Amino acid sequence: MSDEKKLLQLKADIEAAESKLNRLQGKEEFLVSQLKENYKCNTTQEAEEIVKKWEKKKDKIEEELTDGIEELEKLMDDDN
Repeated sequence: MSDEKKLLQLKADIEAAESKLNRLQGKEEFLVSQLKENYKCNTTQEAEEIVKKWEKKKDKIEEELTDGIEELEKLMDDDN
């Protein structure tokens, strides 16, 4: 491959990388604006805290459901 072709390929690669970077920056800006608008988060750290709270709530609900199912199964076994 000639030096000119190598340089042209390198230029094309750089332009593609710049384009991808611009798209990713746009996505990041959109997601940050959604966090701010929907969840009143100004940082990803605040969003992570919200997720942790939701996970704790989810775990508690799952535990309550499991306990309820076990209780129902026991009641059904007692009836038989």
